[in-house]
Amino acid sequence: MRVELDIFSGRPNPAWEATPEEEAAIRAQVALLTDRSGTELSDRLGYRGFVVTDEPHGRTIRVQGPVVEVRAASGWTGWADPGRSFESTLAAIARSHISPELYELLIRELGCA
Repeated sequence: MRVELDIFSGRPNPAWEATPEEEAAIRAQVALLTDRSGTELSDRLGYRGFVVTDEPHGRTIRVQGPVVEVRAASGWTGWADPGRSFESTLAAIARSHISPELYELLIRELGCA
């Protein structure tokens, strides 16, 4: 499972392979999604969320604030995550994979600082 922090415009985004524990946490967040009333993702510059490539399950998951989009060969589904717990989980995971400076920027973008 590959995780990408979609934060840069015009240069490569940081990305990493999730550990088995991180994969389990991500799959647990997907399992918690129940509200299919998600809205559209933003295409603004700067922070645009996380992209999780889950090749074993043939899907790509975009998480941006309270919106989660799951794309698979069969189509896509939009989900709502009003508490932003999925995004918070991914931000916590990112901490050990990105520089402290980039993590501080991420936290500011999330409105946690």
